[in-house]
Amino acid sequence: MKKMYGVITPLVTPFTADGKVDCGALELLVDFLINKGVHGLYPNGSTGEMSKMTSEERRLVAETVVRRTDGRVGVYIPVGARTTTETISLARHAVQIGADGIGVLTP
Repeated sequence: MKKMYGVITPLVTPFTADGKVDCGALELLVDFLINKGVHGLYPNGSTGEMSKMTSEERRLVAETVVRRTDGRVGVYIPVGARTTTETISLARHAVQIGADGIGVLTP
């Protein structure tokens, strides 16, 4: 686990024209931000689109960012959801994929 410090950037989630998560564009964004010197990434957080995404899409974004980051910076996954069960499921997923931390907002 990496200690939180410095600039931790929320990521916008890029989508393809047909509404699917664009993992290739997301990987380019991860590399761009790391190369510009950010200290951590916060995918699925505070950019608005998360509330319209399915849990599966949120998991895909988290997995893509953790994999692409490959330990270069911390990755903190927001896991707040409409239900406690879904929140716990997303939190467990974040741990399983190697996220450095989670963020949970109360309803």
